[in-house]
Amino acid sequence: MRKIFTLIAMVTMAMNAIAADYTDRLSISLNGGEPTVSDATVSVNYKEGSDGLYEIVLKNFSFSGLPIGDVTMTDVKGDDDSEGFTWFQTDQDAVITNGGSIASLLGNKVHVTIKEGSCMKDGKLYLEISLPVNIMGGTINVEAVFGTKLTSGVSSVVAGGNDEVKGIYSIDGKRLDTMKKGAINIIRRVDGKTVKVLKK
Repeated sequence: MRKIFTLIAMVTMAMNAIAADYTDRLSISLNGGEPTVSDATVSVNYKEGSDGLYEIVLKNFSFSGLPIGDVTMTDVKGDDDSEGFTWFQTDQDAVITNGGSIASLLGNKVHVTIKEGSCMKDGKLYLEISLPVNIMGGTINVEAVFGTKLTSGVSSVVAGGNDEVKGIYSIDGKRLDTMKKGAINIIRRVDGKTVKVLKK
């Protein structure tokens, strides 16, 4: 009987989500304008479920003095790579909780895009988030950047790590922030030379 209770307890712990809080500066730009950095730090919480999907919560989100509330994105896929990064991308309607009148005007939801290049590693989190806010017959394009950009070890892959990387491109020539997993990436070095790298 004791073994059964121990087994149940172990299964319950395994099913519980892994959670962590990150606190950092948040910069926000409206309609393509100059970004402003919030005076207060913003806490971002993520939970990894047993299915490998993440819940990311941007707590107490506000811009231009307008308090929005907690913006929760669910079922966010996180791709791990060989360098220890977890890369996030999603395009979804996020739920707003703990909000006031602005959240009510938005129907307690906002469309959110976590852009390519958003990632976490070694206790650090970087997110680029687009939130077009439709309010009072108009749209405010809100771009939020949480944390400091994390870089992968692209330069260590290229030419022994001694040459500075100028840019990363997909095979069709699209500029990338980081190497794309499972694809051939074209690395352009400062000296003008290019190298093709397969990111596993």
